[in-house]
Amino acid sequence: MRLIILIFLLGCGDSPFINKETSGEVRGIPGLENELVFPSQKVILKTYWNKGPIVSDESKLTIILLDEYGRTIDPPLKLNILLWMPTMGHGSFPVKVKKLSQGVYEAQEIFFTMEGYWDIHFQLMENNKVQDEVKWGLEL
Repeated sequence: MRLIILIFLLGCGDSPFINKETSGEVRGIPGLENELVFPSQKVILKTYWNKGPIVSDESKLTIILLDEYGRTIDPPLKLNILLWMPTMGHGSFPVKVKKLSQGVYEAQEIFFTMEGYWDIHFQLMENNKVQDEVKWGLEL
């Protein structure tokens, strides 16, 4: 009986993903590559899938950041990626962003947990607060 109560109590905790509010319009076109612009920073973000996108297995994404002249640059703030499934009201596991060279990053440990429509949020963070964000919609 104690085990049943413990399982029940553990299942009642708050999820960090449920009811997460997201803002901004979804940009870009579905596909294997894309180009977006962080509006306030004027940083161009180009994306290329290395592996995936795949449901229930790791996907990997190369991200290239460019200035207005097409030169690779490091972002002025920390680059963060958040996966969000708006129709189901949940996200996925945290995405790891690894710097490969100036302005070139690889997003690793991208896990789409189910088929359906996903928003990929590319965020520029300062002190754990989103300063700029663009979203890419993706149907799996």
